[in-house]
Amino acid sequence: MTLVGLSISLVMGYSIMIRYVPIRGLRKIEEQDLKGNRLTVVDLRDYQNSSHDAVDGAINIPLSYLERQKMLIPKENIMVIVSTSIEKNLGVRQLRKKGYNVVGYLNNKKD
Repeated sequence: MTLVGLSISLVMGYSIMIRYVPIRGLRKIEEQDLKGNRLTVVDLRDYQNSSHDAVDGAINIPLSYLERQKMLIPKENIMVIVSTSIEKNLGVRQLRKKGYNVVGYLNNKKD
């Protein structure tokens, strides 16, 4: 019985860690810094949010489609656009796991 409890605790702990623990070495980029920047911009927001506040030149791939469409992203330095910290953490971890160099993010949530 303790092995089952330990297994459940490990899975829950891992799930909490990948969603809520901040990522080291990731800097927040302000919207005015996008101009003239040589980063590839990947918009991880869902289609509804990204269509209302589109960013010119961004590759729109919602987080839920990232695994299927990752081949559209060039292997360059990447900046992601997100609307929540959970979206940022999950997306950046997934991209880095696939070998992409994510250097920054823009939290583009409109209240």
